[in-house]
Amino acid sequence: MIPGTVRYAQGGMALLIHRNYCKGCRICVTDCPEKILVLDQHEVAVVTEIGRCVFCGICAVRCPDFAIALERPAPRWTGPAHDPGGMACA
Repeated sequence: MIPGTVRYAQGGMALLIHRNYCKGCRICVTDCPEKILVLDQHEVAVVTEIGRCVFCGICAVRCPDFAIALERPAPRWTGPAHDPGGMACA
């Protein structure tokens, strides 16, 4: 096993690969729609071109060992964009 987590960032998004969890099963490599995942010389998943990643999450969902995770910015709720109206309390 290769310890450590590698963070591949693009804008506010990131793909994390927990190298010590990856067993080299190739599920992520096979299922990635953009074909940006490969196994390195240690048979651990790595990203070849993060700029092509669409952050669909297929790799993270299908990884049986939870070796891949997505980081997305937290949504910012600013409240209603209009006056909702309704009844007012006196």
